[in-house]
Amino acid sequence: MKQLINNHNLPANTLELELTEGVLMQEADSTLTKLKELKAMSIELSIDDFGTGYSNLSYLNRFSVDKIKN
Repeated sequence: MKQLINNHNLPANTLELELTEGVLMQEADSTLTKLKELKAMSIELSIDDFGTGYSNLSYLNRFSVDKIKN
């Protein structure tokens, strides 16, 4: 992702990655690591379909998302 941003001279803070709650919960530990890397690059993170599956509010803090969609 970082290489793509650099190759196209995109400001990372203009990008938003939207993931569903189900995707976040699959292999949560490795997903968390990847999301932290994206956040460090100033990419915004959104969760879509929140509350349709696991819906544990503590995960919102753990994943540091910027937006919640339902």
